[in-house]
This record gives sequence, C-alpha cells and structure tokens, in this order.
Amino acid sequence: MAIQASPAYLANKHAPQTLEELSEHECIQFELPSSGRKISWLFYDERKEREIMTAGSYCCSDDVLGGVTLAINGAGLFQTYAFVAERYLADGSLTEVLTQYRGRSRPYTLLYPLNRHLPLRVRVFIDFLMEHRQKWK
Repeated sequence: MAIQASPAYLANKHAPQTLEELSEHECIQFELPSSGRKISWLFYDERKEREIMTAGSYCCSDDVLGGVTLAINGAGLFQTYAFVAERYLADGSLTEVLTQYRGRSRPYTLLYPLNRHLPLRVRVFIDFLMEHRQKWK
C-alpha cells in the first residue's frame, strides 16, 4: 500500500515525514460498502506491521478510483495499492509520500471455477499476479 497526494495539496501542506504527522493531514477515507466501516491504513514501521485509523472530511465507498480522483484534485492524502495509482505517479498528477512505510498489503483472493483442466489463460494470469504482487503493494 502506498500513500499519494497531489503536488497542489503538498504545496499547501508539508509532506508528512512520520506516521504521527498523518493526524495533521486530510486523509481521504475508504468505507467498506458491506459494513459502512472505514478501513485503517496499513504500514510497515521498522519491519513491524502497523494499522492507523486516519481522519478526513472525504470518504469513498466501493470505488477506489474515486479516492484517487479526490487525491489528484487536492482533497488530501490517499492510501491505495501502488498499481492503482501507478499511472498518476508516472505523469506527476500524484506524488508518493511516506515511502519508508510502504509495502504492506491487504489480503486478496482470486476466485475461479474449479476445473480439472485449468485454462491456460487463467494459469498465465495467476502466474502474472504472483510474479508482480510485491511490486504493487
């Protein structure tokens, strides 16, 4: 998981240097649609896993790209999988902050129908995900 913000947001507010400084920032929230519960942000801090409940005025539910769009438009910091924001980081729409704490991920599951003979395209996709999963955290 990585934290991003727009250059415009960071021009008005210093980039956080520590996890404790997140409380001084507008953190875009993501709400689980099934429960309405806001999710915590995940970090590695000196090789220890940490979860922090952040606060902010903006909240997204069921649409991670909504949070990315809010971040691009200067609404605050947003934590998401690095691959989700990769394009915006590359074109300069977003800047990653707190890179020293990145790398932790939420669990995910890949579901596909049980079949004795797994189609080659499914096997190739699974192999691709497994090969690139560390890069996307």
